[in-house]
Amino acid sequence: MSLDELKHIRGLLGISQNKLAKQLRIDPAIISRIEHGWRPIRGNAVMLIEAWIITHEQESIRQLKLTMQQDFT
Repeated sequence: MSLDELKHIRGLLGISQNKLAKQLRIDPAIISRIEHGWRPIRGNAVMLIEAWIITHEQESIRQLKLTMQQDFT
């Protein structure tokens, strides 16, 4: 997971650090620290964030494909 990926996915979905933290049930400060370059050891919070990114990225891609298909039909 990179800083850019986290910021990009949050930006695409229009989700705040607090909302993401609430969904993941972690401290919002962890997300803020990661976005500002902090590199924690691999722990539960990092794995939850990575799983969230993967899930939402796949959903975003699926939605984009559906939108594009509708636009071209």
